[in-house]
Amino acid sequence: MSDSVNYRQTELTAKQLKAIPAILAARTVTDGCRAAKISRETFYAWLQEPAFKAEYMRQTGAMIDTARESLRSIAGQAVEVLRKLLSSDQDSVRLRAAQSIIEATLNLKRDQAVSGTLVIQVKGQEKKANQ
Repeated sequence: MSDSVNYRQTELTAKQLKAIPAILAARTVTDGCRAAKISRETFYAWLQEPAFKAEYMRQTGAMIDTARESLRSIAGQAVEVLRKLLSSDQDSVRLRAAQSIIEATLNLKRDQAVSGTLVIQVKGQEKKANQ
C-alpha cells in the first residue's frame, strides 16, 4: 500500500471513504448523497476539505479513465458500422453516417488543438519556473 493511500485513509473518515463511490456511481449528486446516507450540504462541506476533495477528484479521474478506455476499445467497431452505413441504399442513412464522420473528425481536430495549446502553456510555465 502506498504512502499516499495511507495518508488519504488517515485524513478521511470511513463515512467519507464510502460516500465517494456512492456519489460517483449515482445519476445525480442528490441520489448519491441519499445512497451514502448524507445530506447534500454535508457533501459540499466535505468538498471544502483538501483531503476529501483530493480523493474525490482522484476517484473521479479514475472513473473517467476507465470509461475512456472502454470507449477506446469499441471505437473501431463504431467506425466499421459507419463505414458500412456509407454504402446504404437509403440517402438519409448515408447522409447521417457522413455527418457523424465529419463531426467526429472535427471534434478530434479540436481536441488535438486544445491538447497542443495546453502542452505549450505547461512548457511555458515550466520554463518560467526554472528561470
